[in-house]
Amino acid sequence: MEMEWCDRLNRVLEYIEKNLSYRIDYDEISRIALCHANHVQQFFLLNTGITLTEYIRRRRISEAVRELQNSDSQMTVTDIAFQYGYDSPDAFRVAFKRYYNITPKEARRSETKLKPYPQFSFKITITYEEREDFMNDIKVFKDLLKAFEEKMELMDAAVTEAIKAVTPETAAIKSVDASKKILEASELANRLSSALVAVRDAKLIEPVEFETVRQKIFDNNHKIAELEFQIMDVSRRAMEADAAGLSYMPAK
Repeated sequence: MEMEWCDRLNRVLEYIEKNLSYRIDYDEISRIALCHANHVQQFFLLNTGITLTEYIRRRRISEAVRELQNSDSQMTVTDIAFQYGYDSPDAFRVAFKRYYNITPKEARRSETKLKPYPQFSFKITITYEEREDFMNDIKVFKDLLKAFEEKMELMDAAVTEAIKAVTPETAAIKSVDASKKILEASELANRLSSALVAVRDAKLIEPVEFETVRQKIFDNNHKIAELEFQIMDVSRRAMEADAAGLSYMPAK
């Protein structure tokens, strides 16, 4: 599954690369990735440190640089601005100077070749860990239970920060942090479930305590699913606002 996911992400990046001079269709990204574009956006930010929208901007600017410094190109600066999705030459100039600290016209006259922003790709790295042995170790179970309760508190705080974010950039970053903590809480819930069954089978826990913890895991798994849905909504709205240059309103 990991290899398939990596392959789909790389096909998304190939689609973006082929359409830098056209409108990027997030529905098409969803179709290629076989998941909602929000998940792609979250994964991308978590693993690269920048949003997918920002990556697209940088790659478009890089293609614009290539065109500007191509001595055979007949395109004007205005043509290039429109070619790579800018509404006006002024917007293009501001974005270009932000990345290269010179204007497009200065770049065209410069004999120094500007460094393009690299095209990304993903690859899988596999590591192996020893399986935890919960049998005959009530301490492992107790430590996991405490860690799970602490992780749920951290998850709640991270989700609250994402929901209260006031800019699309902050919302995108905060939602990825929240998604990471949601995933960590979910993984801990799975480990705790395994430990709970192990200590029950080893008769290291009373039936009443077993049922109490089992219900706690069940309830928190339901909460995790609800918070994941909320974060997906925050991420979607932030991505759409960022891509369209619209104002962003925090979730209520």
